[in-house]
Amino acid sequence: MSDTRIEICQCVSSEPIAIELCLRGWNELTAKGLGDGRLVFHSNMSAIVGYAANGRDQEAVGVILFGLEPEFKRCWLTLSYVREEYRARGVYAAMYEALRGETRRMGLRTIESATHVRNVAMRAVAKRQGRLEEFVILIDRIEG
Repeated sequence: MSDTRIEICQCVSSEPIAIELCLRGWNELTAKGLGDGRLVFHSNMSAIVGYAANGRDQEAVGVILFGLEPEFKRCWLTLSYVREEYRARGVYAAMYEALRGETRRMGLRTIESATHVRNVAMRAVAKRQGRLEEFVILIDRIEG
């Protein structure tokens, strides 16, 4: 998308717009029953913020929250979100490509993430990107 601008924020805790978008995305996932009620920010987490044209200006419309784990040669993608009215316009693809570039620059081998099994939209996007589903999380809910 030619009118998309990407910014890499090395420390998410100092970027209010990245935090705002993360919270907005988490609230949307939770409202749809696709979250587990937890969103954790670590001081070493980074973010990629996607900006898209809005008339003459650009506004922040998407975010990828991630942590680099050099000891495991991986990047862990914690949360990704694009505002609904900007979906299917290349914002996520541009942010993800920036994440790939950052991962490559750091000499890491994989980008790993998880999503709810019912998050069909995210699973479809990941599949189109050539990402593999390799693990299943098993949960035993203990009552009482």
